[in-house]
Amino acid sequence: MSAPEVVGCTLKDGWDVSVPLDVARTDAGGAFHDGGGPECLPPTGRGSVGPIRIARTTVEVEDTSWRPVVWVGC
Repeated sequence: MSAPEVVGCTLKDGWDVSVPLDVARTDAGGAFHDGGGPECLPPTGRGSVGPIRIARTTVEVEDTSWRPVVWVGC
């Protein structure tokens, strides 16, 4: 069994997102990290400790678009 590479969660707006464990983040103490998994998001994404802020952007390539998560604030 291997460790998950992403944490899945549902945002208040109903969007399901996958948060990569190597995403840039700011912890509850205000320290910046550029990997290691957000401590405020458990591996299942359920039962998380908030508030949690997620920044995402829209990427468009030809006829395909998606919204990757680029930052998490715990």
